[in-house]
Amino acid sequence: MTTNSYDAVLVGSGDREHPLYANAAADKQDRFFMLKDLTGNDGSSLTTIVKGDLFNATSIDYTASAVGSNGTTSPNKGYYIDLREGEKVVNAPLTVAGYTYFGTNQPTASNTCSANLGIARGYRLKPLSGAYSSIEYAGGGLPPSPVGGVVEVTAEGESTSSLVAFIIGGSDDDDDKGCDSALGACKPPIDVSTSRSRTYWYRQTD
Repeated sequence: MTTNSYDAVLVGSGDREHPLYANAAADKQDRFFMLKDLTGNDGSSLTTIVKGDLFNATSIDYTASAVGSNGTTSPNKGYYIDLREGEKVVNAPLTVAGYTYFGTNQPTASNTCSANLGIARGYRLKPLSGAYSSIEYAGGGLPPSPVGGVVEVTAEGESTSSLVAFIIGGSDDDDDKGCDSALGACKPPIDVSTSRSRTYWYRQTD
């Protein structure tokens, strides 16, 4: 996503091909990241971002003036959120209406006599502040990537239709909105201005 001063790259880590792998002794710690791209279009000021440049937003919201994990203040180069032991991001994040949604899987102890798909969670994140919430999806497993859009709906008894936003596989704090399933559909909260203006461009050719 793009802000007035930088592009925000949102990405989660995790080995999707080995969802049951959880070896704490190997120091495996998966995270979700927001990285600031300050380079511009030409990449002339390209630098490497390391963990020490990022704010730890696991327990406290990130702000542009917050003290980072390396002891420096603004500008920080983004933030990260530590996931639980063995938990990993297993789908592609979706940013819509001011929130970013993604899903994770955390393996749990099991035996050969019972099926165990691990704990599936859905996260809803405010990408610029780092504030987030999560719920456990019913059924476990690897949740598919969330999908959002707008549908035209005509209410019963009405002659005109209206456009309604929806999201499938988006976590929500409210239990009555159908978002307790990775395949559930509900109306996403909208945390951005709904007014829009058109931008025009042209290309001159010979």
